[in-house]
Amino acid sequence: LPADGESQPVRLALRPTESGPMRIALEVEPQAGEDDVANNRVELTIEVRDRPIRALLVDSTPSFEFRALKSLLERDPAIDLRVRLQDADAEFASVDDAALGDFPATEAELLEYEVILLGDVDPHLLPRQTWELLQKFVSLHGGGLVLIAGQRFMPRSFADSAAMRPLLPIDAAGVNALRSGA
Repeated sequence: LPADGESQPVRLALRPTESGPMRIALEVEPQAGEDDVANNRVELTIEVRDRPIRALLVDSTPSFEFRALKSLLERDPAIDLRVRLQDADAEFASVDDAALGDFPATEAELLEYEVILLGDVDPHLLPRQTWELLQKFVSLHGGGLVLIAGQRFMPRSFADSAAMRPLLPIDAAGVNALRSGA
């Protein structure tokens, strides 16, 4: 370790041979004069994957955030991306391999994904049971949910959804669009 106490990046040469959970330990030798050596070792479990992460990106319009995320995530070989754009033409799903015609309407369909990126979507254009399914997706199945705030719907339109309240990182009911800096 550097003598000045600064952190130092280290590349670990680890090539797992099989997929699944893998327990690893990282350890550094005690330094001269070190009083507490208990923090010199950490054990953790990593998940070794043999397939890409399945992600769903949903938005109402092709906003800057949607286009940037779609472009970035499509290029990553570790991610299998599907997208749902609410305001897209009916032909969008036939000309874009990543596009879906509809939002997943059942728990089984939603569980085909490991991460949902929910942009500034119009809640009235989603299946009625979406919020309960998303809550189950996160709380029961451990799915990842990313909420991207927007100008039109997110998060104000979701303030009345009891199923979404535990998932929102803010009190959406307290958001006042007329207040400066909101």
